[in-house]
Amino acid sequence: MRVKFSRLVLFIALLLPLSAHAECALTAALRTANYPGTEAIFPTNNLIRPTGKSQAAEGQRLTILGRVLDRNCMPVGDALVEIWQPDPFGKWNFPSRAELANPYPVFAGTGRASTSGDGRFSFITLFPGPVESSAPAIHIRVKAPQMEPFETVLFFENDARNDEDPIYKKLSPQTREGVTLRMNPLSGQPGFAGLIDIVLSGEEKYVTY
Repeated sequence: MRVKFSRLVLFIALLLPLSAHAECALTAALRTANYPGTEAIFPTNNLIRPTGKSQAAEGQRLTILGRVLDRNCMPVGDALVEIWQPDPFGKWNFPSRAELANPYPVFAGTGRASTSGDGRFSFITLFPGPVESSAPAIHIRVKAPQMEPFETVLFFENDARNDEDPIYKKLSPQTREGVTLRMNPLSGQPGFAGLIDIVLSGEEKYVTY
């Protein structure tokens, strides 16, 4: 099953455009919340089954397929991508050491991945619940080589709660596009795929010969 899932993710990543960004518009930096710190971020891109757990946490599965680009629309490799989010009930519950040590499933709430040479990254997580008057969202931080750290908030396409979110409702249509995950069902697999491009203001440094 692991091989089939990996092939499915690769198939979607290759066939679907990650974003409808016009001319690679820069992604807006939005204020994030509850960042637990780099040391507290789980060093895995699988938030539903942290290392050592034999069972996955329950909830609506979400696969995030993204790409990091520079201001010239060139892919940024070796960038560190971190996400953190509420659980499916809208609670900021990062597991304790005791919860990680026991045999029961637990949702990590945070994760980390590195971009490949073509700027791509992925996460397996659960659809977050809304927090108070906010729409469901995922917080993300990108640290690319020789660039300043970048943070923003990712919302979900066609979620009715977006228009009432205090941050999202103030954004222009173009800005919204850059921070909205494009949602697609996963054929033959549970859950959805959320597609996104993160376009940084910096410039990737290339080696010339």
